[in-house]
Amino acid sequence: MNIDIERINHMVLRQHGVNFIQTTFDFAGIVIVVVVVVVVVVVVVVVVVVVVVVVVVVVVVVVVGLVVVGVAAVVVVVEVVVVVVILVMVILFWQSSSSSSSSSSSRISGGGSGSVVVAVVVVVVVVVVVVVVVVVVVVVVVVVVVGFVTSSFHSIT
Repeated sequence: MNIDIERINHMVLRQHGVNFIQTTFDFAGIVIVVVVVVVVVVVVVVVVVVVVVVVVVVVVVVVVGLVVVGVAAVVVVVEVVVVVVILVMVILFWQSSSSSSSSSSSRISGGGSGSVVVAVVVVVVVVVVVVVVVVVVVVVVVVVVVGFVTSSFHSIT
């Protein structure tokens, strides 16, 4: 029997090398799969968090905007009611002053029209002041809400 030890050693070493290389590739494949899965999970979590934050921010801005618009609408309705009441009072006052002083025509033209002018000026001033106050309040509320939402968004991300 002629046993070639050298050839057997060469075959064993070659088989061992093939097994080592195969094991290395298997391990590398497992590591690559794990890394890919971790990256995909992290990306999905980040995307979900960003979407949730954006939805919450949009809902908050819309709700606050609706509240601000509702408050502004109520203020405008109250303002219109006040203006109508003031105008009715001025007209009633002017009619009562003109009917009570019908004997003096100069007093009717002078006193009556002067009272109407003063009342109209007062109404215009009140309307302008209320409109300016409403605009300032709405602008301040919007600026505060936008600042709060922006700072919250930056702190979350």
